[in-house]
Amino acid sequence: MFDWDGTVVDSLSAKARHAADLLAPLLGVGAAAAEDSYRRNSGVARRLLFDRIAEDLAGRRLAQEEFQRLSAAFTALNLERIPVAPYPGAEPALHELAARGVRLAVSSAAPADDLDPRVRRSGLLPLFEFVLATRPGFAKGNEHIAYLCERWSVPAAEVLVVGDEVADAALARGAGARCAIVLHSLRRPEAEKAHPDHVLERLDDLAALCAGPP
Repeated sequence: MFDWDGTVVDSLSAKARHAADLLAPLLGVGAAAAEDSYRRNSGVARRLLFDRIAEDLAGRRLAQEEFQRLSAAFTALNLERIPVAPYPGAEPALHELAARGVRLAVSSAAPADDLDPRVRRSGLLPLFEFVLATRPGFAKGNEHIAYLCERWSVPAAEVLVVGDEVADAALARGAGARCAIVLHSLRRPEAEKAHPDHVLERLDDLAALCAGPP
């Protein structure tokens, strides 16, 4: 089960900039502070993420109207400006896993109107059985993992969550799944502090973790 932004596609920096462009003037803070807060809090549903940033930088939550306006603008920036090409080595790694019979899914904290078009444009959609976006009552973490366990008829311990952030390891552990952090967004010491089951230099390294003939 793959996180998308920052894991398969090099998009975390762009999303942090887009969020800072929108949130910094609203909250009356500098763009660098808003971008840093986005990076520290990312990996959770957008409403929770934006509220955490607002609380972190301005000591308040966003009104529903503020959030809806910001979320729509954020999605528009992401669709317009984020490149869809995967990280080097990601596409061959995903094709190899699929050829070995490993069942693949995307699980993202992004909403469907942001995530789905970018997955389609990447050309990787046929490799994934499910592309799970976050919506109220169906979020990345426990709910996505439970859904896949039911559809795949496997226990959570047989699901490997592949992400790039500390939050990915925490969400996997909370659901009883395993986790691999790929070192796209974190340095190795930071990743190891999250206690994942595996730390990967690149997505290419996944093949060695997954069952199936070479």
